[in-house]
Amino acid sequence: MKTFFILEDREERIKIFMELLERRFGENYKIYTSDNVEKAKEIFANNYPFDTIFLDHDLDGRVYVDSKEKNTGYSFACWMEENYRKSINKQQIIIHSMNTVGADNIRNILQNAEIIPFNILVQVL
Repeated sequence: MKTFFILEDREERIKIFMELLERRFGENYKIYTSDNVEKAKEIFANNYPFDTIFLDHDLDGRVYVDSKEKNTGYSFACWMEENYRKSINKQQIIIHSMNTVGADNIRNILQNAEIIPFNILVQVL
């Protein structure tokens, strides 16, 4: 069974992820989602590791959020690196944020992550 973690606050994107993953894996997958960092930490810690981790940067329905704010993909990436330093570099991590600055900031923390903006990701998934 494939397992996926998705940090994303937009319901329409989560629905698209679910449709694409179901089409690709049938019923042989499980998705864990969160729309905020604090909830994400709990879900992540209780279900780690994952086959693929998808990270958005901008949360709370906002766009172009400063990475210094607490509820961002960058904040979550810092937590992941701090708490899973020894194993996180073995995980497939895709940053699907359309915020190029935020995506780059996440990539600087999680150096094995790939940046694939959502509009491109849905074409290749």
